[in-house]
Amino acid sequence: MLTREALDAAIPLATRLDEKNVFLMAVENTPLEALVRATRSDIMPAKPVPTDGSRPLMDLDGILYMANCKDRLTGICDHDDALDRFVEMGVNGVRGHVDFARNTVAAAVTDLVDRTNEALRSLSPSTLLGMEVVVHAMPAPLELAQLENSIERFAAASPVEPRLSARLPQLPYTELLELMGSGAGGVDKEVQAWLATMGESFLTSLWEAVFTQKPVGLNARAVTFNTFVQDRVNGVANALAIFLLARKLVEQPIEGVEMPLQAFENLMAEFRNQAALRLKYALEEQARIVKNGELVRMSDARVTVVNEKVYRAWIEAGGDNEVLFGNQLQARPFMMQRDLDDNSVTLKAAWTRHALLTATIENNRKFSRTKEILDQQFRAQLKEITADDAIVQGNAELVLSKFRSELAAAKEGDLQDLYSLCLKLVCRSRFPHTAAEELLCTIQRVQCENPKIDVREAAAIAVLKYIACWVATQFKVRSR
Repeated sequence: MLTREALDAAIPLATRLDEKNVFLMAVENTPLEALVRATRSDIMPAKPVPTDGSRPLMDLDGILYMANCKDRLTGICDHDDALDRFVEMGVNGVRGHVDFARNTVAAAVTDLVDRTNEALRSLSPSTLLGMEVVVHAMPAPLELAQLENSIERFAAASPVEPRLSARLPQLPYTELLELMGSGAGGVDKEVQAWLATMGESFLTSLWEAVFTQKPVGLNARAVTFNTFVQDRVNGVANALAIFLLARKLVEQPIEGVEMPLQAFENLMAEFRNQAALRLKYALEEQARIVKNGELVRMSDARVTVVNEKVYRAWIEAGGDNEVLFGNQLQARPFMMQRDLDDNSVTLKAAWTRHALLTATIENNRKFSRTKEILDQQFRAQLKEITADDAIVQGNAELVLSKFRSELAAAKEGDLQDLYSLCLKLVCRSRFPHTAAEELLCTIQRVQCENPKIDVREAAAIAVLKYIACWVATQFKVRSR
């Protein structure tokens, strides 16, 4: 039934169109034309012509009467019958499009996205991602004057290499932690905090290898005391742990030692003294590094290892890691802070050029490789189409040709949203004569603009837009 509210709602639009001397006409042979005819509004007389020269107004009451009157024999209102057919056609059509888009098209799009992402994961990562600065720091307890004095006391011994012949029992981490205690609260607290950063396995593994004389397999690499304390990565940490353990064991032997007491005490004293000597050398080296401003400890094409104290002071004074990255690009990297500062502008510029060039090359390579992968995965998808997709099977070459044409038009920025790209590619090649792209793109756009919206709400908005567009195709605008 045509209501007065519906007519009143149309008046503002009709007024604006009238002011522009244009009017709307239903396209011939469309459901909308049949609905308009059913209102019989085109034959209704207007109200009397106003004397002020303004346009005559339509007789809305007359329009309502003619649109809603019923046939005396059938009792059917032509407008209601035409409206029911109009709605039924629209609802059934939209329902079919939505079901097809959701169940068939969206599944094909998601499958292509998943296949492509899986293949992309096998690509080599950017070479820029591996560039890093690693800070080399001395164990924190070595900063304590009390511990440093103890190290000086026992480091007077001549350099020798003790045999790894200790036969002590296996001990859990908690007992080893207690064994390292000196009774000085400040020192013990720092030692415990440091060991927490190293992890339990560090201490238990070191104890097993140095203090328990674990049997060595025939093919195992022979290890010595210096193997541990001279290790490039953990040598100082190993020496500190050995020193703290041996210092305590000399004075307080534990139960379960399987060797003569005197031999045990002599061996632990050697462990303590040689570990202290290694720590003394490390402290002297640290002092020299700070004094000379040796910022870089080691540098290669991927990693720069820096000395903590010099590095922290350099950063606080305005140093920039990009200078270090630029230094990595040199055949002979600078090691001293003064050299890095003197060449900082050149090094930073070199890194900037390298990063931009590398990023551009890798982006272009990734773009080309992604397009190749999309083509490969789409072809694989087509081969797996079931017998139910006979239309696509019979036109596989044409579908692939359309896909490649759309793929060739893709831009590098389209890769930022792989789903949207795949959606367009699949819809325009496999489903070009459906409303799937319009519906699915609208749903995705609505969700992007309203992150908190439910997918069903987004779908409802897409359907309303689609229906509005369907209705709009059934009328045309004419000038008076």
